[in-house]
Amino acid sequence: MYWLPAIFIFVEILYIYHVSDLISYVNATILYKKYKDENLESYIKNKYKDSIVTYFIIGGLIALEVIYFIIGLFFPFWILSIIFICYFIILILMTKFERVSTAKMIKLANLKNFSTSNIKFDRLLKLNEIKKSDIKIHNLKTYSYPIFKIIFFITIIVTHYNPINPVRSGNRIGFYTDTTMLVNKEGKSLGKYAYTVNVVELDKYTNGMSKIKLLNIEVTYGVDPNNYDWIKECETNKFSSLRKESDVVWLESKNNRTK
Repeated sequence: MYWLPAIFIFVEILYIYHVSDLISYVNATILYKKYKDENLESYIKNKYKDSIVTYFIIGGLIALEVIYFIIGLFFPFWILSIIFICYFIILILMTKFERVSTAKMIKLANLKNFSTSNIKFDRLLKLNEIKKSDIKIHNLKTYSYPIFKIIFFITIIVTHYNPINPVRSGNRIGFYTDTTMLVNKEGKSLGKYAYTVNVVELDKYTNGMSKIKLLNIEVTYGVDPNNYDWIKECETNKFSSLRKESDVVWLESKNNRTK
């Protein structure tokens, strides 16, 4: 799941690019529900008809980010997950208890070249032209959130792929087990195979990861022994030299005990 931050960084950049129009759309929709102005309904449909799908996609991806950080509580970057979740909760509470005036909604809706048929609403629009709402704090909160997350995702990438703080250099021997399902060209299952990967630790890092070297792979269970060599070849090609230390069962001995 460590490759996901790179995708989420792209999502946040996309969000920053569209956030101004997204806020305009949300506030214009709220104003329509409040005043039921037919001209405003037509204005929203014409201006945002090509962007609504994009807004929903961005919203869905941002929801996945929240799920990512919840799952991250069980990974080495759990501290970042806690900070993010707390910040997210604070933003929700701030939004919940924030009372947005109609004048501020009009300003955020950014109704350019719009004329209303509702007399009361028209009066508010003209009043807003005279007394413009101060939305500097709102903009600061709007843009600080995605920037804050981009910093988080970069931190996760850097600490995982560039673990420059080794806390121990050693040669512990260990192993981990896994399974794979073999299928034929037609997609039909050929059976489940279990295997053990024997490794030696080269370095351990402060982010909970270990740099390991492959010693050998032993297939411990499978339907057809003739496929064992194929399984070994495939898993050797998939082997990653970075793995969570807790995923490996380390074998203690007089020569490789943890200090």
